[in-house]
Amino acid sequence: MKPRDNTERFVANTKIDTADTRDRQVLSEVLRAHEDSKHRTSQKAQPQIWRTIMRSNTRKLAAAAGVILVVALLVTLSDWMTRPAWALEQTIDALKDIKAVYITGRMYSPWHNGEAEFEIWARPQTDSSARSGDFRYREGDYHLCVASQAENVTYVYERYKNPSQDVVYVTEGLNRGTHTFPSGDLLAEFKAMAEDWRAEIRKDPQTGKSYVDITFTGPAINTATYWLIQVDVETKLPVRTAVWFKQDRQGPPHYEFTKLEYDPEIPDGYFDFTPPADAQIVDCRVLDKLLAENPNVGTPVDQLSLEEACKKVVGAYWKAVIAKDWNAVQTLRPLATSSNLADLQVVYAAHEPIEQVSISRMNHLNDPGTFVEVFCVLRMKDGSTHHSLLNVAVRGKIGVVAGSIGPEFYKME
Repeated sequence: MKPRDNTERFVANTKIDTADTRDRQVLSEVLRAHEDSKHRTSQKAQPQIWRTIMRSNTRKLAAAAGVILVVALLVTLSDWMTRPAWALEQTIDALKDIKAVYITGRMYSPWHNGEAEFEIWARPQTDSSARSGDFRYREGDYHLCVASQAENVTYVYERYKNPSQDVVYVTEGLNRGTHTFPSGDLLAEFKAMAEDWRAEIRKDPQTGKSYVDITFTGPAINTATYWLIQVDVETKLPVRTAVWFKQDRQGPPHYEFTKLEYDPEIPDGYFDFTPPADAQIVDCRVLDKLLAENPNVGTPVDQLSLEEACKKVVGAYWKAVIAKDWNAVQTLRPLATSSNLADLQVVYAAHEPIEQVSISRMNHLNDPGTFVEVFCVLRMKDGSTHHSLLNVAVRGKIGVVAGSIGPEFYKME
């Protein structure tokens, strides 16, 4: 029998139940088998899908982290490349929290053709970081200035050799003249008033360190106006300051700060001062009170510079002495009353001046609150030449002679 015949006979003899109950049973079994198949397929495929997702997210996170790192590096590098090696604001900020300073240096005097070493100890005022509060300035063995914020008084000690005389000026307030605390505020003031401000970075060939040389024309110290401030690029702090009379800044500077030490330990009592027992005391406060109570003394000096005012006061004084106009002498020198005036008349009779030859120099033109020392050259009746050192006070529109330092006259060398 052929296979085709067998198949046809099998189909013909087969009985199929087509009742509704049987149909629902078959359909239910087929659906259950389909669900089982889906569940097994899902369980088998899920780990593969998760591993694919994990691998994909890891790659994305790694890429994102790399991008963030590159951006951060670029920003940092850009900031580093664009940030200046030095800027004035950096030094101003570095000086902001300085609480004390110790400075050493030297001063060259064209009048004496000599040099003197000096040192400064200073603390800022409690109400202004740009100004010294407690202050001590020593120059050689002949000059000392001590300002005490607690006393609100400044003492200036001078030792004169010819004639030998120790003199102490006492002024109310913290009158330090040109010496102020080296703060950022002060540096900003210098920048605001400066002419020809220039800043140049250079490297020291010996140390390899980089410095900023700031040059400018600024505030005067005894007519010296050509400044140099040297700043350490690393610390941003000034390490040297100098000021010259000459614009080319050649030769010895008038003042030079060669060492600046920040926040040093200051010895206890270093801003106390007791005048020497044999010193001549010149109390500016006494004359200031007298001028406030007697506006008719002295001579008018309004519209004049301090230097010109002092010249006018001294000229008027010696003119009155030579003319023996004692009323004018007393008006121009208001502290010379009664016995003091009589003593002056005796001195001027013994050494009679007949001509004011010149004014050789003036000290303390830039020191507020104190007197200006005016060195006068005089020709006497006997033909000799003498020197006189007068203190001149200019207060507002009035100028007066406060007195002399040492004797009224001493012979010139």
